[in-house]
Amino acid sequence: MWSINKAALTVVMIAVMVSAGVACTPRIYGIPQDQWVMMDAQERDNAKRAYQERQKMLEQQRLEAEQRRREEAERQRLIAEQRAEEQRRYIEDIYAGRAGVYGDLVRVSVQGGSMDFGDKQRHYQPLTFRIANGESKAVTFERSGERSHATRIIWVVYRDGNLLFDVGEQESKKKYAKRLIYDSSWDRGRTYSNITISGHSVSEARGINITVQVVPLPGYRR
Repeated sequence: MWSINKAALTVVMIAVMVSAGVACTPRIYGIPQDQWVMMDAQERDNAKRAYQERQKMLEQQRLEAEQRRREEAERQRLIAEQRAEEQRRYIEDIYAGRAGVYGDLVRVSVQGGSMDFGDKQRHYQPLTFRIANGESKAVTFERSGERSHATRIIWVVYRDGNLLFDVGEQESKKKYAKRLIYDSSWDRGRTYSNITISGHSVSEARGINITVQVVPLPGYRR
């Protein structure tokens, strides 16, 4: 009876010590070396089994946690893809006049001033484009007066009445963007003059003019 109780007590003691991570001395199967040398064969066998069982349990917990992380990551990826597809279709419907409200589609014209084309400030070809509410768009500016056809890609975002010019790819430099907020003057078209965007922006624009005007397509509700 004593040997059985002693064995059980040994297993419990080993599990507690391994769980608590007692001491930082060299260990054998989770047991401090100085204690290990004082244990008999049965105690060592019990310690080995207890350690292996715990390692097996920890590995199983790790695998289950990793599987849950993978499943959650996949779930989030599918949700993001679904939302992106829904947004893409909604933007298409705005352009087609099947969805949205007045002001959800605007025309943007950029001209004057200069932008950075990799070496220095250069003049560029004026550019006009449309952008819908919820859309992120890459627009390409071409350097003017040169045969090199140098270009500069600028990201523009229009979301909930906020037009952000030069947000950087994936909106990574959003804080440097020029923000234009919707107002009634966009009905007829409003020009924001002599705009400078500096400080780690992509365009490093100097003295440019941006005109914004609402596109009132058929089917829009005001």
